[in-house]
Amino acid sequence: MATLSQRYAARESIGSDISTRKTFLVPLNEIYAEEGYNVRELNHAHVEEFRDAFIAGEFIPPLAVEITEEGVKVIDGHHRYHGALLATAAGHEVARLECKDFVGTEADKIAFMVTSSQGLALSPIERGAAYHRLVSQGWTNAEIAKKVKRSESDILQHLQLQECTPYIKSLVRAGSMNYALAISINREHGVYADREAARLMKKAEDAGKTKVTKSIAQPQFSAKKARRMLELLFDSVPIKQGDSDMLMLTPGSNDEVLQIISDYRNENKPAAIQDDGEQLPLLKTDIISKSGAQVWACAAAAFGDKDEFQFNESKFAHTWAADSFEHPEAVVVPTEIIYKAKALITQYQESQELHTWLNSKFDNAEVNASMYERLHDVSAEIMGDPESPVMNMCDFIALVESIPCDKWENIRTLRAEIRSAVETMATSNEQG
Repeated sequence: MATLSQRYAARESIGSDISTRKTFLVPLNEIYAEEGYNVRELNHAHVEEFRDAFIAGEFIPPLAVEITEEGVKVIDGHHRYHGALLATAAGHEVARLECKDFVGTEADKIAFMVTSSQGLALSPIERGAAYHRLVSQGWTNAEIAKKVKRSESDILQHLQLQECTPYIKSLVRAGSMNYALAISINREHGVYADREAARLMKKAEDAGKTKVTKSIAQPQFSAKKARRMLELLFDSVPIKQGDSDMLMLTPGSNDEVLQIISDYRNENKPAAIQDDGEQLPLLKTDIISKSGAQVWACAAAAFGDKDEFQFNESKFAHTWAADSFEHPEAVVVPTEIIYKAKALITQYQESQELHTWLNSKFDNAEVNASMYERLHDVSAEIMGDPESPVMNMCDFIALVESIPCDKWENIRTLRAEIRSAVETMATSNEQG
């Protein structure tokens, strides 16, 4: 069977305009994927499909890449790349991957990932995040629409989805709510959107469903009852008394009319508004005392450490902590935020350890508080030094106990004594 290479070699004799575009076989260990760069979330089932395809020797389209200081960076083909890694780990070595250069701006790369036909279809959350990245590159909605071949209204809707709370976006991601309904709830209920979404989810579950549909969120009154109401009112007589307008019903219709009105009121009764504080703690101190330091760390890592959090922020933190602190699935948490939360937990535990130790040393609350402030500041300096042998609060407390108490009262003196003790410890460790 003839090949393209043969046709290319004979292009002059057959009068063909065929041309070539180079691809390269790049060693797998020279390729890398930047975490968080792909607009698509990694789908492990799809990665396993590519693993099986590599093992079976099936055709795999080339990856689009660019050269950076770190190596060959994947622009498009993240699932293919991770599939090759899995195949290699399974004992079927994939030595090289076919790659082609990507040429374009950062915005072009994002648009290419959005429109690429090689990958999985983008979810609404992924599409919205990609559009938001293009907006951050200075693109207008009209320019994005033209680039990705979608309408401006589609761009606007997906950008509005990015404004929804983490909890609502987690429902969209899980398929429990469509993105148009999520946008509507967020717009209509504002800071109470999470509560309304949770109410609708419970309503759906009570009805034996796993998804909030429009019929659940915006139920339509019975057409049969509406028609019956019109029939009952058709023969009524309008009466005007002063400034009041009334209808005189036909004999025997009053009870049925009132019943239909009552049914309508019951079906359209607004949800009872409860104080947010009755549902979730919002103050930092309350979150720690009622829900635990881990929930506070989640909130502080995601939204900054502050004395009081908003309802949707507390909701997000509680949802994250209740799911899995290190590997949450109910909400999307960037890896760097998880690391930040873990660091906050460590800092909190160390501060509690210092408090407990000081309480055992001093009975006076004022002295205790003053001493804590000085020791805490110095401990942060010492443990934050990468060359310091003091690795944790336990080491720091042991060091402080070797220094006379009268040296603790002045921070300059304390700092000098601690640094001297650290140098002595470091020298001792080197000699040992």
